Amino acid sequence: MHVRQLHEPDWDTALSALLCQAVSDSGCTRAEIGKTASVNKDSLRRILNGERPATLAQAFAILHAAKAEPYADLILFLASGGAAAQTFRGDISQFLEGFLTE
Repeated sequence: MHVRQLHEPDWDTALSALLCQAVSDSGCTRAEIGKTASVNKDSLRRILNGERPATLAQAFAILHAAKAEPYADLILFLASGGAAAQTFRGDISQFLEGFLTE
């Protein structure tokens, strides 16, 4: 019997890419993001470069500091397997964020 293995996404790398894109899109400096998110400069650099995994609290704080929709972005990230999460950012993300936080 042949068993097909499913490809597991590299969650840390995908999350790092999502966070990096959110920070880039925010128009804020990394120093501003780190200060608002309460993540020190070196940790933020390592998280965004994929050298260190972010905790859930750090990911949420970074997305919030980047003026993203943290609840929606994290749910879409998980639902998409990390691969297409950035594609959903925008109207659907804003709708979902409002829905989840009301």
